[in-house]
Amino acid sequence: DRGAIGEYLLLQYVPAPRTAYADIRQLPPGHSLLVTGENYQQPCSRSYWSLPVQPGFEGTFPQACEQLRQELTRAVEMRMISDVPLGAFLSGGIDSTIIVGLMSQLQKEPVTTCTIGFDNDLYDETPYARQTARHFGTTHHEQTVHADCLEAIEKLSYYYDEPFADSSALPTWYLSRLAREQVTVVLSGDGGDECFGGYDRYRGLQLAEKLNRNLLLGWLLKRRFWQNLSSREHRSFSKRLKRFASGMNLPVDRRYLQWMAVFDPDLLQEILTGSAVIPVWDRFAGYFPETTAFGSEAGRHAGQAMVCDGQMYLPGDLNTKTDRASMSVGLELRCPFQDHKVMELAYSLPIDWRIRGRVGKYILRKACSDLLPPAIQNRPKRGFGVPVGSWFRDELRDLFCDTVLSPRAMARGYFHKTSLEKLLRENDNKQEDHGHRLWALLMLELWFRKYIEK
Repeated sequence: DRGAIGEYLLLQYVPAPRTAYADIRQLPPGHSLLVTGENYQQPCSRSYWSLPVQPGFEGTFPQACEQLRQELTRAVEMRMISDVPLGAFLSGGIDSTIIVGLMSQLQKEPVTTCTIGFDNDLYDETPYARQTARHFGTTHHEQTVHADCLEAIEKLSYYYDEPFADSSALPTWYLSRLAREQVTVVLSGDGGDECFGGYDRYRGLQLAEKLNRNLLLGWLLKRRFWQNLSSREHRSFSKRLKRFASGMNLPVDRRYLQWMAVFDPDLLQEILTGSAVIPVWDRFAGYFPETTAFGSEAGRHAGQAMVCDGQMYLPGDLNTKTDRASMSVGLELRCPFQDHKVMELAYSLPIDWRIRGRVGKYILRKACSDLLPPAIQNRPKRGFGVPVGSWFRDELRDLFCDTVLSPRAMARGYFHKTSLEKLLRENDNKQEDHGHRLWALLMLELWFRKYIEK
């Protein structure tokens, strides 16, 4: 499905109900499918559950904290029921720390925890994970992921069935393999960011609205010269500033797409040939309607972005990533933050209870403050990223040239070779960190070879 390939390059996954294959559809999140002898040619799907799209909690902040702690404890306790060894993924972030803390309170034996690290300090969270492990007295296991991982990359292209470009699938697979050596079931903190406003982009939407009301600052951020800044690392301040400024001229739904996109639509125009299908800009349009239910306009945009992520990014990207990676090694993954009662409560809370100033997950921090060691409680969100930009300058460069830039790949007719070579050259020269884009192209080509050609 050529249109699905364009959406994959945009979002790093193929969103439901589409798949990478023509005439095959996937069931949207929260839907069931009824097939009978009469309707089998056109079976009907229906929604059986959906996220609250607007805040509606009627109690006080202390009441919300108490209810949140109760629901989260119940969700963890329920998911600890197991006939086989049980453990937890531990990143050193707030969400996984809370899960491990609750598990420690609910069982007598030390919790088994597993962590993956990197040689690059910008991406390595093992020091924080060790602090949490010491704090709760867990039985802790660690492993470092290196760039010499060609065999693992080949396996990923097989396990995911479709092209899938979230590079953190690689450490997630290593983490799952490490955990499976110790346990059969693990709990994780996935879903906490979408529920409680943990991503910087939510605060970015609030900041953009404030800056747009300041004529001088708004005008300054909308100038093109920001895009000339060098951004050699994906997590550098200059990279984040360029990304923020790139969306300032756009309506809020397009701004959010610009920030979320691996290849934004303008860049796709440069690299895709006429035989490929370029996705439209309005992918997120329905998630940002005009409404006063969220209070301020800035709060409304952040709340709508959380709903968008809860319905698209969380199931389409994060859950796909962890489900395939864990089940590929026979590990069962359970996510307490995605308990339907926890999510219903979280999405019913006012936005300024979830995001307070520059602090995301404000109410979660308050409700679980006794579980958070001082070094963890106030640390900023880092995320589970991979230094692929530097890897494509060294260990993975030959692989990219031998696959993505090969005559075999170019014969498919999807891409302009000169445009792809430009991306690689700019990444080589550290003009721009194109690591995630190069990774998306690599995983697409490996998928083609494994699932289409064969």
